[in-house]
Amino acid sequence: DDPNASQVLVGIQLLTGEVSTIYDFGFVSSVAVEWNKDGHPSYATWIDDKPQIKIFNKDRESGLVAGLMKAFENSTVVATSSDDDENNLVFAVYSPAMMPEYYIWEKSQGKARYLFAQNEKVNDLNMNSFTSIRYEASDGMKLQGWLLMPRSGKPKALINYIHGGPHGPYIEYSFNKRMQIFAEMGYAVFAPNFRGSGGYGKNLERSGYEKWGTRMLDDMREGAEFVQANFDVGDRVYTAGGSYGGYSSAQNVVRHNTYYDCGIIQAGFF
Repeated sequence: DDPNASQVLVGIQLLTGEVSTIYDFGFVSSVAVEWNKDGHPSYATWIDDKPQIKIFNKDRESGLVAGLMKAFENSTVVATSSDDDENNLVFAVYSPAMMPEYYIWEKSQGKARYLFAQNEKVNDLNMNSFTSIRYEASDGMKLQGWLLMPRSGKPKALINYIHGGPHGPYIEYSFNKRMQIFAEMGYAVFAPNFRGSGGYGKNLERSGYEKWGTRMLDDMREGAEFVQANFDVGDRVYTAGGSYGGYSSAQNVVRHNTYYDCGIIQAGFF
């Protein structure tokens, strides 16, 4: 029942009902398990403060993913396709600073080569990446979000960027064009994964039910206050978002009217 419970990969013996722990990932997001042809887990990837990998049964694909993650530090690597014999495998590589780039590994060559990028002009700008922010809410719940700083100069203000949904969606460790636009305009952007968010397990998601305009808003503010206390982002704080992010940005300036200097609402869910 703990909202901060670990996400755990378990095995179940169907004849006896015995449950065994294969791997405890901890309180993290974006857990993805890949399976081999025999139906056993091959490897798993997830996001802690940065992308992580655990290999259970080493094969060609898991070894290549691990190698590419080492070569592209702080980037997510996803195997997108292969032929039946795994002699040719295609991978997507991306991060908060980089839109997906695609590579193909060919057995005949023994190495991976670049194919194309989703947007080479954007990637050539060398955008900033995310900094992981882990903080504790005033009621003791542990939460995580991402901070994106502008590439140059002191931030004009801190934007508390709120995702939509709210249940299911969350701010993932990937390129977020709205956050990057705000950062390019000179703002620091904090994107909290408050209670009710997806990605971190059903317990955290359910803990936000019926708290859209109360405790969830407090999580957002307390995360922004943590960022202000630990990073040079200035005194001004704006709240922005679309859908539920629009609703909460409107309600934020009601519930916390002495804290926020501005509310930016896009397609608010009212």
